[in-house]
This record gives sequence, structure tokens and C-alpha cells, in this order.
Amino acid sequence: MHSSHAAFAKAHSSDARMATVHFRRPSILRELAITCACCGALRMNRTIKICDECDSEYYSDTSKMTKMCPDCSHFLYGYDNCNHEFKNGRCVHCYWNGKSSEYVNGLKK
Repeated sequence: MHSSHAAFAKAHSSDARMATVHFRRPSILRELAITCACCGALRMNRTIKICDECDSEYYSDTSKMTKMCPDCSHFLYGYDNCNHEFKNGRCVHCYWNGKSSEYVNGLKK
């Protein structure tokens, strides 16, 4: 375990995965406790939202727009996109599932 995580890991159980769940449409919000991939120490809470355009979940702190995933906000409004890296069907950086709306798919062609 990294020494920077040691004190935090002692104070918090690494099996605590869900902090709170809030249901609200059109964007469902929920907070997840994120653990360090190398040692399992609890690192931070991240809020997950659902994109109004493609209905994919994404980490709210990865998009410049409050109701759109990084991919949709990039193709629709020109904001910077995430450098997607997929593992188990999700981007490890922004949590996007790789699906787009028909309209955004048309823009990508």
C-alpha cells in the first residue's frame, strides 16, 4: 500500500462502495467511493450522472457540461473530449460506456 494511502485506509473500510444514491430525472446522480487500483485504499467519492443526449453514465467531474458526457459535449459543442481508455466496457477516466445517440453517431461520420 502506498504510504499516502495508509492513514486513510486505516480509518476507512475498503469494502464501502456506495456512499449515497440520489434518483432524479433527466440526470440520475449517485456517488461512488473510488478505491485505488493498486492497493484498494479508498481515495475519493465521484458523482455519476446520466447524459441527457446518449443516456450513458459518466463521472460529473470529467465533463465541461453539467448534463452531458464528455463525448456528447465534444461532438455537439466542441468541448475537449476524454482520452477514452476502455476496461470492462467503461472508460476508466470518465466512466462512459462507449454508446452515442443516433444524432451524435451521424456527426462522427
